[in-house]
Amino acid sequence: IVLSGNDNKFVTGLSPTAGADHDAALTKLSCEFDLLTVGTDEQWTTPRRIRGTVLIQNGRKLTIDGALIQFDDTRAYQTAPTSNPTNPTRIVVEPGGTLIVRNGAHLTVLTDAPTCAPAPTRPRYMWDGIVLKGDNTKVQDATNQPVVRLEDCTIENAHLGVLAGRMLY
Repeated sequence: IVLSGNDNKFVTGLSPTAGADHDAALTKLSCEFDLLTVGTDEQWTTPRRIRGTVLIQNGRKLTIDGALIQFDDTRAYQTAPTSNPTNPTRIVVEPGGTLIVRNGAHLTVLTDAPTCAPAPTRPRYMWDGIVLKGDNTKVQDATNQPVVRLEDCTIENAHLGVLAGRMLY
């Protein structure tokens, strides 16, 4: 199934069918909110704990293969309710980038906190999900739009599992 649309500026594909630089930083949860850029093709096969945004750039591919990936709930630390978190925990796929999640991979919310983090203002419930940043002025193909392939995987406890439309929060 391929979802696309010039009105929404996003395109995605759903298919039925790692870089060492990031390994240490992503395996343990940092006390800072991070922007983790996938600058080379990477494959994640081991558990990761993430607080921040994973950015998959044009021409790059991130494959999450059978791994448990836990994202912190940034809204748990906000003192006032808001629909636009300052530091979202999500995966962003830019035009020309590819995300593959397969072989029983499990993307979910982190349920415990690092000792250096402030106490959350509420229990942890949800992370922000996967965001596809398309461009409605370009051809609707994998070169000009982001691609996500979900194969035998679970995405749970996310505000939006996969956003292929205008950002609402």
